[in-house]
Amino acid sequence: MVLDFEMVISSRLFLSHVNSEDELVMVVRSHQDLDELLAQAISEALIEMHFLDVERIPFSLKVELGVALGKIEGDMRSPLLKLNAIRNEFAHDSKTKLTEKHVRDFYNVFVFSDPKMHDFVHRPEETDPITLIRDLISILFVRLRSNVEKIRDQKLWNLALDEEARELLGDSAIRYKDHPSRLESHESITKRFERLKKERDKKE
Repeated sequence: MVLDFEMVISSRLFLSHVNSEDELVMVVRSHQDLDELLAQAISEALIEMHFLDVERIPFSLKVELGVALGKIEGDMRSPLLKLNAIRNEFAHDSKTKLTEKHVRDFYNVFVFSDPKMHDFVHRPEETDPITLIRDLISILFVRLRSNVEKIRDQKLWNLALDEEARELLGDSAIRYKDHPSRLESHESITKRFERLKKERDKKE
């Protein structure tokens, strides 16, 4: 099994984009960061990733593919597509400015998709539009990045399981007799997983 150790996009880089005073930079660059995370989530989920050039797939299709693969929660679909629509306005017309309608529509999609968002973000009338849209984009970033990290960790766990199985099968009669607990405990697999994770982190 070959693992892709490419680092997911850093929080520091994302924050420099989402906190930009320039609305064009804020929307377009933040969108690019989310686009990269979507591509990584899909790529990490593929068994033979070299057969599909994920980077060239349009943002909206990445969203649909990520949801279809079960690597992106369904309640993220509409907010991501709404942000993509806002980004397209900026990309096609340099004079575009964020309006209260942009932000309110974006907010409404969020809370419609996930009513719990009422408890995490201010309502449009409680804060300025720029702060609100930054908060909403940041929520998408955190959730996508978390998904990518979970997928990567699952791949390492599967590799640890594979190593454990190969070792046990290599001399099964002796190992099962002398260490029967290894068939019932995750301790050995967990240690392998932690070792693999440290090796990955060093490479990054």
